[in-house]
Amino acid sequence: MQRENLKIFLKRRVGKLYMAENGKEGFKVFEEQNPDIIITDLKMPVMDGIEMSKKIRDNNNNCLF
Repeated sequence: MQRENLKIFLKRRVGKLYMAENGKEGFKVFEEQNPDIIITDLKMPVMDGIEMSKKIRDNNNNCLF
């Protein structure tokens, strides 16, 4: 429910919005869409936000954290 509310709130303020249910899916979205900003939860199923962030950083040195 919170994710859906956040989606509605952000969608009104940004151009494109990509959502993922877990870190593995989030990493896949990152690879396909290369978004400008990533907002992640630390605790997620399959792959947590910290692990996802490390994986993104390992695969893309242009990312700032």
